[in-house]
Order: sequence, then C-alpha cells, then structure tokens
Amino acid sequence: MFTGLITNTTTVVGIDRQADGGLHLTVAAFGEQLRRGDSIALDGCCLTVVAGTAEKISFDLSQATQQRTTLATLKQGQRLNVELPLRWGDRLHGHLVSGHVDAVAEVKAITSTPAHGFDLTVTVPHGHAAQILPQAAVALNGVSLTIATVHNDAQGQPQTLAVCLIPETCRRTNLAALTPGQQVNFESDMLGKYATNHAAARCATHGFL
Repeated sequence: MFTGLITNTTTVVGIDRQADGGLHLTVAAFGEQLRRGDSIALDGCCLTVVAGTAEKISFDLSQATQQRTTLATLKQGQRLNVELPLRWGDRLHGHLVSGHVDAVAEVKAITSTPAHGFDLTVTVPHGHAAQILPQAAVALNGVSLTIATVHNDAQGQPQTLAVCLIPETCRRTNLAALTPGQQVNFESDMLGKYATNHAAARCATHGFL
C-alpha cells in the first residue's frame, strides 16, 4: 500500500526482454536499503525486488504488468518515480494507492502557469469515468493528485481530466517532463472505485440496471 507521495526518483540502467515474454528491469539504487522480496512502486506500479546491490536494483515484470502499464516501453536512462510502501502508523499525506495500475492515460497537454507550475491534462481511460469527479483523487505515474477540472464528451461522460502541478511536485517527480502523446500510469481513487463497483453490483442485484 502506498500514499502517492514520491520519495525518490531513479533511472533505468538495464532492460532485458525474456524469451517467455517477461522483462527483467534494472534501475539505479537510490539510497534505500532494500532486500530481495521487498515491494516498491516505480511510476505507480508495485514491483517486487528480485536482486539488489549498492549500485542497482532489479525486478521481473510479467506480461500482464507490461500490458497494463507504461513499463513495457521504458528506455535506458529514463527517470522513474519511486515510493516505498506505507508503514502502519505513518501519516497519510496523499491518498490510498494500491500500486495496481488500472490503465494507461495519454497526455493531451501540459502548460506552464505562473500561479502554481503546470497544468497537466490527460485522457480518462475507457471504463474509469465513474470515479472521475472534480476534487477526487487520482494517481498519475504514482503521484497523488487532486482532479482540478473534468471535460466531458458529447454524451456527458468524462473525456479528459486536468491536475495542477505545483513546483514541489515538478521538482520531486517526472511529471513536468511529460509531453503530449506520452502515456502515464493511471490509478483511480481506491475508495471511489470500490464504492462505484459496490453500488453497481447492488443495482444489478435489485434490478435497477
């Protein structure tokens, strides 16, 4: 479990594509003592450490992880957001983030603003419109953000959402370096997602859908 507050960044130092479709990913160490079996989030994806030294840390990515996230398209030297798991008793500064990415979203625009840094606009992935509301939480590349505005399509369904990136977020994460057309890992608010699914199931059971 994570909070969406990025503690470090790292860079990709090795990408080894396996014959069975898996991917062995190696990133530069970032000053934390990690052991085999530990979990961390890279760009919002919860991964398990399979090997680590003082210089680098490695992970194995399944085909499912590659299909659902941006990690299949990583490049050598690419900067990634890092978050260590939440400890019981820690303050919850962001929001509850599982590290289980729902889908990828496409960056539509990123514009500089004098007031707070940048406005970032991304598409709403298919099937996730129900959780998209102004002031709701969303995780993009693992970063906990508040939805500032929502733009609907002709049918009134959320098509894009915009978030505000303050200078501190730009400094600590890789979001300010995004460009239109790039993809980001998208995880909708966990509590909102479960509430929506529960309501839909109850409506279906009682014949309201």
